[in-house]
Amino acid sequence: YGFEISSNRNVVARNRARYETLKTKDTFVWRKRAKNLASCQGLYEAKIFQLVASKVYFKGPTDDGVVLLEFYRPFPLVGIALIATAVQCAIDEWAKGTFSRVTFSDSAYSTDYARHLKNLESYAKVSPDIVNSIRSRLFEDGWYVSYVISDGVYYRSCFIQRCSRREDHGG
Repeated sequence: YGFEISSNRNVVARNRARYETLKTKDTFVWRKRAKNLASCQGLYEAKIFQLVASKVYFKGPTDDGVVLLEFYRPFPLVGIALIATAVQCAIDEWAKGTFSRVTFSDSAYSTDYARHLKNLESYAKVSPDIVNSIRSRLFEDGWYVSYVISDGVYYRSCFIQRCSRREDHGG
């Protein structure tokens, strides 16, 4: 989200302002943020959601997103809510404008997790096609970057292999 490590007062003030902006009405969950919440786009589609999903649930052949395929295709709402809560915790580490570690725990964040899950469930009732698309994309993009095993051999998924071939041929 653009936080900077610095003791410079101006940078600290910018970090603090960024923190306030992101935390106001959970603005951090939007793909495109705006000053006016009605102008925001992509609810629960912030790029960091895919990054976290890929690094936590799909980074290797023994990760939950790969092993427990039946639970992760499409990506579960509880997982999206957990990611939103973890991202919120990471943002909270910048509350004073400088980085200060915050412990991610049930006692500190269970209320926030429940709020995110309730919001996602409400969103799914109102816009099921959009939410299903988000869930499918989180799974598919996570799966594409995961290492998987086929016939005892590790390989990156076909998507990564296709990208590599395109790069090899100038494209």
